[in-house]
Amino acid sequence: MDLTEIVNTATATTNEFGESESNTVVVPVENGSISGTVYENESGDYSGTTIEGVTVQLLDENGVVIATTVTDAAGFYKFENLIAGVYSVEQTKLAGYDDVNDADGGSNLSLIEDIPLAANQDVVAQNFADAKVRFTISGTVETPDGTPIEGSTV
Repeated sequence: MDLTEIVNTATATTNEFGESESNTVVVPVENGSISGTVYENESGDYSGTTIEGVTVQLLDENGVVIATTVTDAAGFYKFENLIAGVYSVEQTKLAGYDDVNDADGGSNLSLIEDIPLAANQDVVAQNFADAKVRFTISGTVETPDGTPIEGSTV
């Protein structure tokens, strides 16, 4: 949604005979933006290699997705032409990666919540840090006849 201007038309009665006049005024909207970068970094800081191709969604104050973008070759994303309000951004974790950190430090490391945006403000550094999954070990301990042994550690 491109919100670069709002057109406001008002009609007012100007005399006792019911004559009216209509006037249209174009009001520029001071739009802002929210941006950040997705990093590949096991320590959780925001430096080093970036990750291209991560889907990032913009959510309104009710948690409804209102825009989607994908990080570029530099791991960067940006949502532009936003009116003042409170937003959240959520990344979709790529296969082979785990979430390590995000800009708000909340318990959901794929979601940066409650980003206040004022008119004509650019909110930057809404970053995510993800780490490559090195390996996964899983399995069960079984008796010789194939019966799983409950409570066993692999």
